[in-house]
Amino acid sequence: LRPVRAGDRRSWFVFPLVAASGEARARIRTHLHARGIQTSPYFVPIHQMLPYQAVELRCERLEVTGWLGERSFAVPFFNRLSGAEIHEVVKEIQAAVGNDVEATPEFDSAGIMTTTPD
Repeated sequence: LRPVRAGDRRSWFVFPLVAASGEARARIRTHLHARGIQTSPYFVPIHQMLPYQAVELRCERLEVTGWLGERSFAVPFFNRLSGAEIHEVVKEIQAAVGNDVEATPEFDSAGIMTTTPD
């Protein structure tokens, strides 16, 4: 990210999260949906997208891609969310997650995931 200069304002278009497992992601998304909080899968690996499923890939391992694809999801994030709305989303995520927290993956100095916690 480039440094924020005086007068600049950042506006994120998405706020992705990574659940402990695919099952945990489904549980969290169901919990949030029941409370009127929209979510969506965030990262769908290209080799799992319908147009590419028939294409022979020239890669042997997509472990990190698969790991992230089954766990990531996005929560509401736009510049008109009030502080109270953000607090409500965070509160409901905390309620859905409870104690279901795993170790986080490790990243190298360039921000590339180097290990998965499985």
